Amino acid sequence: MPTDYKLGTCKWCETVGEVFRDNMLCDDCDSNTVYCLVCRQRQHYESKCRHIFQSHGWAEWHGAGVDPNDEEMKVPFHRLLSAMGEDFAVDLKTAIRSGKFYTWIVAPMIGGGGSLYLYGMPDRDGRRMVASWGDVLIGLGEGQHADDLADGYHWLVSLHQRRTTKANRTTIAWIDQWLWPFARQGMAS
Repeated sequence: MPTDYKLGTCKWCETVGEVFRDNMLCDDCDSNTVYCLVCRQRQHYESKCRHIFQSHGWAEWHGAGVDPNDEEMKVPFHRLLSAMGEDFAVDLKTAIRSGKFYTWIVAPMIGGGGSLYLYGMPDRDGRRMVASWGDVLIGLGEGQHADDLADGYHWLVSLHQRRTTKANRTTIAWIDQWLWPFARQGMAS
């Protein structure tokens, strides 16, 4: 009976032993690493790039670097947009389209708080929204619905300027789908 394993050297950790025939990884590396399409290299779950994350509920790999058209992330992302509101969705779409959108966080090692910057966000009513929207997101991340919003937030921060163009297009389409009811209300008025 054929087996999925063969003797060899793991191409990630270089341990000699049984490895999977299809990807030449040992069991541990097959389970705990993922290939990032953006960085073009494998990432370990303990030290990964910004383009990938493990989902909150099922611990499956997601993000712009795993699947830039990941339909499983649409519902969590829409949940995040619902928590943030229409103005955020419009600003986010503008930022992503500009090719300048990325996030940057400065946070304490212990406890909450910190600063989250969303670069590329347009100014709104004379206010710089780069940090203002980040403050709202941090508040949600410390709130009672943080677990429900985690995957949507992680999808958002997996986007990075022009390095995630396919995922950026997917995200803009999701924003348009989420905004559609608001557009219909405007047409009815």
